[in-house]
Amino acid sequence: MTPAAERALLDDAMQGSAGAELTGEVEAIAWTYAACAHLRIDPAIVFHAGGYRGHSQGLLFGFSMGVYPGAHGLVLAGMAAPGGYPRMVRWVRE
Repeated sequence: MTPAAERALLDDAMQGSAGAELTGEVEAIAWTYAACAHLRIDPAIVFHAGGYRGHSQGLLFGFSMGVYPGAHGLVLAGMAAPGGYPRMVRWVRE
């Protein structure tokens, strides 16, 4: 989710990109769900009970109901088309 121009500034602290919008955890969650859909991987494998600070089941339920937190951020970043998520237009942000 970090723009190409800022990737070299990242480190292992995983704080995200300080200068760019739409680089947060919620957009990363949306990206991850889209990857699961694209690869036809059961999202319950990735969004397992031990992850996502205890919110995996809620996320999975939301996905099953067509609620996609962070998808709007992917659209605004030009990575997904309006109304087309979870299909991605591009996987890496320019």
